Formats: sequence, structure tokens, C-alpha cells
Amino acid sequence: STPSAVAWSPDGNLIAVAHWRGEVEVYRTTDWLHQGTLVGHDGFVGAVAWSDHGQLLATAGSDSMVRLWDVGAQQEIGKLVGHVGTVWSVALLPDNRRVITAGKDRTVRMWDVASEEQVLQVSQVARGLATAATSPDGKRIAIAGGRGLEILDAGRGYRLASSREYAADRAQANFQRGIEFAESKRF
Repeated sequence: STPSAVAWSPDGNLIAVAHWRGEVEVYRTTDWLHQGTLVGHDGFVGAVAWSDHGQLLATAGSDSMVRLWDVGAQQEIGKLVGHVGTVWSVALLPDNRRVITAGKDRTVRMWDVASEEQVLQVSQVARGLATAATSPDGKRIAIAGGRGLEILDAGRGYRLASSREYAADRAQANFQRGIEFAESKRF
């Protein structure tokens, strides 16, 4: 089956390779020995992310599910349910206690790993939403898609910045300069 996503473990010793058939294979990178196959998704897996300590792997895909795996035991240890449609992106925050997901339903969600409960949802984010990532300090979330980039506060979910706002501000500034230029030249 064709690979659909790949991610290195933080220490570089393992690599997770997701497939269109719904499986995630884990390989040891020192000798490329197959360590196991994580099976559970019904449909393709399009996103994989490691925890900072490399023991937890989060996977997401077309079945609307985010699954959490204990890689050493090769067992599913959690399931995050709430998205409607494909989950395009998954990322673990640096504290390893929270997961950020972004889906086709135009939502970005934050989940508590231990309780598997959703703790934050931001709706109506960028059309064509494709991916989400956290800042190294875990305080901000970057979401990107077909219509640009948005930066959210990870604690409350409010928008801190948007490339669309930046583009609109620039267009307004350019438009105003154009008017000033025309007036000053008396055209």
C-alpha cells in the first residue's frame, strides 16, 4: 500500500509510516527492522505525530478518529472522537498531555490525553484547512490551509493573527498609497 504520512520519533530511533490502507508501520532506524504494525483505523491514515518522549504516537485519518498508541506495547491506548469527516492533522503539545487536531469539518480541537476529553474547539477556521502545529512552548497553535495561516492562543482558542488580515491590511495600505499618489500628482 502507498504511504500517506511519515514521522520520525524525537530521538530519531524510530519512524512511523502511515498507509492508505489504514495501518501504521513502525521501523527501527538503526537497522530498518520492522517493529510492528498498528491497526485500528477504518480508512486511510493521513497524519502521525510523536510525543516528545517518543512513547506515544497519535494517528488520524479518514475515519474521523484520532487514535493514541503505546508504541512499545503496540497497543491502542486511546481514541479521540468528535470530528466529522477526515482529520487532516494531529500534533502533540510539548507537555505530552494534550493533542491538537484539525479536520475537514473546519474545526481545530484540543484534547486531554489522559481523559480523552475535548478541552477546546475552534470552529469555522480557514477553508481548505490542511494542517495544525503547536509552538515549541505549547502556547500557540498555527493552522494553515487553502486560505492562509492563522495563529491561535492554545489556552483559550482566540485568534492572535491571520495571514488574511495581514493581506487585507496590506491591500488597504497599498490602495490608500495609490490614492495619495494620484492626489499628489494631480491626475
